[in-house]
Amino acid sequence: MRKLALSLALLLPVLAPTLRAQPPAPPQPIVTIPEANCVVRSGDNPAWAAADVDVSGWTPLSQFNPSGKDTVFWVRCTVNLDLSRLPDPAVQVLIYFAGQVWVNGQQVGTVDYRYASASRETAAGLTFALPTAVAGSVHSIAIRCMLTRVGWLRPYRPALIRLGIRELLIDSMIVEAHGFTDGLLPAYSLFLLVGASGLFLLGLYFYDRSQLPALWLALYCIPLGFYRVASYLISLVPSIPETIFMLWSTLSAFMDWFAVLFFFSIAQRRVPKIYWIIFAAICYFVAGTNLPLILPPRWSLPVSLFTSQTLDPTQMVEGLVFTAPLVAFWPLKRLSGRRRTLFIVCALWSVTEFLWAYQGDLFHLRWTSPIQNFLAMASLFVIAALVAIIFRDQRRIASERAELAGEMQAAREVQQRLVPAALPQFDRFRLDAAFVPAADVGGDFYQVFAQSDGAALLVIGDVSGKGLKAAMMGTLVLGALRSLVQENLPPSQVLTRLNAQLAASSDGGFVTCLVARIAPSGALTLANAGHLAPYRNGEELRLDSGLPLGISDDVVYVETTMHLTPRDTLTLLSDGVAEAQSIQGELFGFERTLQISTRSAEQIATAAQAFGQRDDITVLTLTYVPAEVAHA
Repeated sequence: MRKLALSLALLLPVLAPTLRAQPPAPPQPIVTIPEANCVVRSGDNPAWAAADVDVSGWTPLSQFNPSGKDTVFWVRCTVNLDLSRLPDPAVQVLIYFAGQVWVNGQQVGTVDYRYASASRETAAGLTFALPTAVAGSVHSIAIRCMLTRVGWLRPYRPALIRLGIRELLIDSMIVEAHGFTDGLLPAYSLFLLVGASGLFLLGLYFYDRSQLPALWLALYCIPLGFYRVASYLISLVPSIPETIFMLWSTLSAFMDWFAVLFFFSIAQRRVPKIYWIIFAAICYFVAGTNLPLILPPRWSLPVSLFTSQTLDPTQMVEGLVFTAPLVAFWPLKRLSGRRRTLFIVCALWSVTEFLWAYQGDLFHLRWTSPIQNFLAMASLFVIAALVAIIFRDQRRIASERAELAGEMQAAREVQQRLVPAALPQFDRFRLDAAFVPAADVGGDFYQVFAQSDGAALLVIGDVSGKGLKAAMMGTLVLGALRSLVQENLPPSQVLTRLNAQLAASSDGGFVTCLVARIAPSGALTLANAGHLAPYRNGEELRLDSGLPLGISDDVVYVETTMHLTPRDTLTLLSDGVAEAQSIQGELFGFERTLQISTRSAEQIATAAQAFGQRDDITVLTLTYVPAEVAHA
């Protein structure tokens, strides 16, 4: 027994430390408190900042799911550290919604957090020096939090609270932030080129407003490129308000909708109604994420929480954008040439964006993984291919427009020959004419021929179609007319001979034509080939209409004869008068035409043009002059 007692006495100094409570852990340059050491409780009670608080009823932080009323809550973490031997010991809080921080019941600071900026100023606003009395034994940390938007509940960094040397904590945060953003720098540089491509496409659209695909692709590329570049720059600049970033992200939220508009416009299809739910989902998301910025805390958190809880179905709806190329170009088996190439490029683009959006969910990849650079490069190449296709189309369209402009100029020059430069003079007739060509070159024509017996032969007509083809057919009619006039044929024979020539040479077009012969005595003979009937003294003459010229070669045209009395007026016009149309879609009509048929040719043409010109307007009027007036 004496030897055992002596042995215990000798071992007591060695065993004594193990018999006492475990001492604080030795100091480390940086110690991260795991989330498992932290609990949370909703509400606001200043007593929860004390050094010793019963947390048996609190919820583990990893299981915390806020409700709409949890705008204020407390987080408490338990540790056992001795930081007294560290130079300048400090605590760093990386909870995005933190407010005031207490260590061992003593407040050490208030969080001054700015949006994820990797700067020393921001890191210092999250790092607080520990008083000497506290640093010797750190055993409790309490943080009062203010939550207004659940979007910030889970930060990018896994660490919530770290302790260690102040400068090392600050440097570590900056290195981590830069490491996150710098890993994406190559991808962001490529997306900067994507944004520049969007500016080029926007300029192309303003140069040619018919290039709608260029507009929609530009509105996709500009936010895509500059949003991702701006997100990198904002992380480096501490003074940019969060609201600016949110406004810019709002524009980027509509990128999916611009993509849908692009796919269907370049495929020359209308957007199906079902795809408008994508637009509705985007508007819902934008409203749900931005309203909390302007609402008071008691309202902003419920709105943000509801948006967060419905985010999955909203994203599923937005995922319809990836099916747009398939629907826009369906059925695929009918695609060939340019349309097949377009579909392949659009499908590659859609697949690339799908992988970018769902790489984390499908492949568990971090945003800093090398796959980002590959996807960014793929996006750039695909968009460059689309830009090249649009640019090639623009060159083709410009060439076609130049060719069309030359054709239209030639047609206008030909059209000038369809109407006489000056009307011939007659003793017993006063002639007046008005010709107002439409924007598109039509085929209206009229001529007045003086015959050997003093009679006047009036011809008015309209060639079917537009452009150079119609103008050329009009010149063919006039050429035949000039040769027939020399034979002094009656109106029905003039139409019969014209019809025979046009039926033999026509390639499917036709011509309406009205021929009127007025003798000095007032005898009037008319024959009609499908043209509008003339008006005499404000009344429409009843004529046999007949078939237009060039349809059939065995048509017999019937003549109508009557006698003009002094001061009678005869009005011949084209359908451009009656078919004038207002902005509301109302036609000028035959009633209005009848009411103004006694006016001068210029007044009739002006009235129809002011109503809404859609076609060439041609008016030819004749007044039969009394003999005594003619001699005078």
